[in-house]
Amino acid sequence: MRKLSILLLLLIAVFGNVERLGAQNASALLLVKQAQQLANKAKYNQAIIYLKKAGINFNKTKHWKLYIDCQNKIGEYLVRQGQLDEALKVCNNTQIYLKNQSAQALTQQGGVLNVIGEIYMNKGQNDQALESFQKALNIYTRQQFDTGKAQCYNNLGLVYWNTGNRALALEYHQKALALRKSLYSAQHSEVAASYNNIGLIYSQNKPKEAYQYYEKALDIYKKEKQPIKVANIYNNMAIIKQRERNFLEALDFFDEVLAIRKKVYNDQHPNVAFVYTNIGQVYADQENLPKALEYQQKALGIYKKNFGEKHPELASVYNLIGAIHAKQNNYRTALNTYQKALKANVPDFNNANVLTNPEISRYYNADILINSLLLKAQTFEALHFGKSLRFRDLKMALQTLELCDDLLEKIRRLRTNQSDKIALGKIGNEIYEDGIRISMAMSEVSLRKKHYFQKAFYFAEKSKSAVLLDAITDTDAKQFAGIPPKLLAQEKQLKADISYYEQQLAAGLEATKEKIFREKLFALNRQYDVFTKQLETNYPDYYNLKFNTLTVSVPQIQLALDNESAMILYFIGQKTQRLYYFYISKRKFKALDLPLIDRFDKYIISMRNRLYFKRRIDKTGLKLYNQLFPQKISRKIKKLILIPDGFMSTLPFEALMTSKVNPETSLRDYPYLIKKVGISYSYSATLFLQSKDPISTSTTSKDILLMAPVNFKKQSNLPATEREVNQIQALFAKKNGKTQLYLKTEAQEQQIKSPELKNYRYVHLATHGVVNEQYPELSRVLLSKGNKDDGALYFGEIFNLELSANLVTLSACETGLGKLSKGEGIIGLSRALLYAGAKSVLVSLWSVADESTSQLMINFYDYLLAGKTKHEALRQAKLQLISEGKDYQGNPIPPFYWAPFVLIGK
Repeated sequence: MRKLSILLLLLIAVFGNVERLGAQNASALLLVKQAQQLANKAKYNQAIIYLKKAGINFNKTKHWKLYIDCQNKIGEYLVRQGQLDEALKVCNNTQIYLKNQSAQALTQQGGVLNVIGEIYMNKGQNDQALESFQKALNIYTRQQFDTGKAQCYNNLGLVYWNTGNRALALEYHQKALALRKSLYSAQHSEVAASYNNIGLIYSQNKPKEAYQYYEKALDIYKKEKQPIKVANIYNNMAIIKQRERNFLEALDFFDEVLAIRKKVYNDQHPNVAFVYTNIGQVYADQENLPKALEYQQKALGIYKKNFGEKHPELASVYNLIGAIHAKQNNYRTALNTYQKALKANVPDFNNANVLTNPEISRYYNADILINSLLLKAQTFEALHFGKSLRFRDLKMALQTLELCDDLLEKIRRLRTNQSDKIALGKIGNEIYEDGIRISMAMSEVSLRKKHYFQKAFYFAEKSKSAVLLDAITDTDAKQFAGIPPKLLAQEKQLKADISYYEQQLAAGLEATKEKIFREKLFALNRQYDVFTKQLETNYPDYYNLKFNTLTVSVPQIQLALDNESAMILYFIGQKTQRLYYFYISKRKFKALDLPLIDRFDKYIISMRNRLYFKRRIDKTGLKLYNQLFPQKISRKIKKLILIPDGFMSTLPFEALMTSKVNPETSLRDYPYLIKKVGISYSYSATLFLQSKDPISTSTTSKDILLMAPVNFKKQSNLPATEREVNQIQALFAKKNGKTQLYLKTEAQEQQIKSPELKNYRYVHLATHGVVNEQYPELSRVLLSKGNKDDGALYFGEIFNLELSANLVTLSACETGLGKLSKGEGIIGLSRALLYAGAKSVLVSLWSVADESTSQLMINFYDYLLAGKTKHEALRQAKLQLISEGKDYQGNPIPPFYWAPFVLIGK
């Protein structure tokens, strides 16, 4: 089946039989068909001539709806040629024409809005493009015009891709693909367009999948004989080859693209410039900088001719040219070039002085802008160390990074999907690492050392769990903004439904069911977006509470700490292989910039392996201790709050060795760090301080909820957990505590999903935990199967619990692990519990032994009820196991049995 344009489909829909149009209009219809054929060959000028003639005929015969459809197509083809202002004039005239018609023409209005959206999208004004496409989609949905809906889904996907909302973009393109497959044949060019767009999204992190989608699209376009679209696919394939550093194949593809585009368009078309840009990047990757600069300059000249001095594509090319100059150590030339990039990307900014930065209230493309600012900051730093040694250059670098930080926050607020926000952590990590490094360098040459140490700490803290902090702040904001309970209940149901479909899709479904589930998830996500925006509009207090969260400062932390506590925050600088160490106590603040030991991550892996396989720790534990604790901890400090970075999140610091040991030393006498100090962990300092203080005992709150399924069908049974929960219940009973125990088949999901959950001060789950590091949404806690649930409490379901507990204990395997994400840390069950409202969680870092875990937990609660703090109760329970614990041969037990359990939170 050949492609039918929207206009032709409308003609058929309106008239049913073309003969009813009459001879003059039948002639016009033929012109429309010829225009479509010319457009398929990218001969847009000729296509526009035919459409103008057809439009005149339709207007004369008072078929004004068809006249408007011709005008919309003219606008679309002008966009394809890069004549955006001309296209906008056509659309504006069409809208005026529409207003003068007495009858409504909703479908035609949708067509105008779609073209206007494409104009704004090509201008880089994505917010206006989004608004136009949404309006068009609303019209097509009301009209039940599926062809138009598919086009809107596709366009919305492109806008979201442009703005970095990749997960949302993928949803819209998958929606467009499904609709197009139902409208056309499987080998239709519209289907190919969706394949290509999905490939673009996958190309960022799944190149193999992307290539497969490109090949599907290429096959269709070749059969359809659409050379320009074949060229587009070759271009996308070339970019993948370039990323794989297969430069010869990449250049071959780009040469094919260039030949086709020059033939179809002209030498000065923006699409030709885009190819020059890509070829230039390949040469830059090969360190052939003169050749790279030559091609980028060619692209720049074409873009200027077509777009003038203001356009994000210009900014992007200036960034690439600036990077070439920076590589050649021409730092001042590079800085001037980045300044031109800023001018091109910010509508109201025209200052050529490199010591000036723009306001970030308005811009064309946020991702290009943040790249320009980051490159500018890095070049000022390079200028300082490479040539000038002027403090002013470092100061300018720091100011520019602070602007990057502000822009990153703004972008994060605009992106609704959690995975898209987490993806920002990569660029964020680079900004924060540069900020720390430059702040520390400035402290060395400034009398205001403390000021720059605090700046370094600020950037290090900003690198920690920003998305989790946003999510918790959002939840708290809803509670205190006076939002009616009915709306909060509506939100809870939406989140529960979204979680269910995400978990089902992650688990894998057969094709038909997957299609249905994806459509339902798509609709639910759109509902939730609309719901959140309405809350922000209708409840100003909610908006203010949600977006006015400030990163805590060193003085604020010192004010919150008692005399016996200290906080240590770590940051690993990947570029320079440095460890940044920040120590804060009530009266002391220390910032250190240290060399990272060679193969640091391998030492951590080695330490974990020794712990897990019950081998003696030897020098590995001491080597890591000396790295991670470079200064002596005062004897007055009884508690350390540790905020680790990267892979060190998987390490129980308590098991580190504070001094050497002899081979004959008994395990009971090993100098473990836990013997000196109690330890708890946090995802960030801001999160630690913002967490509300634990609820106090009251007549309305219950003390502890205990659950232990004991017997399992697919996992090993845990008989010791029955004794564990019974003894813990007995300990609370001695103190007249109010307890609730669900054992074996009674330990079901419905018990923990009950509204009563928020009344418990402690929640203790003695069971199996399953962690899926690749797909965190499949991580779960196993309970007994009930009539209404499957017996698996999934990651997303935990997010939706209503907790107020001082402590949630997961007496289970590997519950402290999850997916390690740059800038966010471990994304797993403990994170979900903190989001759900737990003040702290006690989780494990590896598979635990049934008997020793039960004894550790019983001891822990015994100390807790005797008045010890949580961290001290855990410390004493571990020390008791170290001194008294024995294996089956009667020997002292290794850290495997007591080290995995860690306390996270307040």
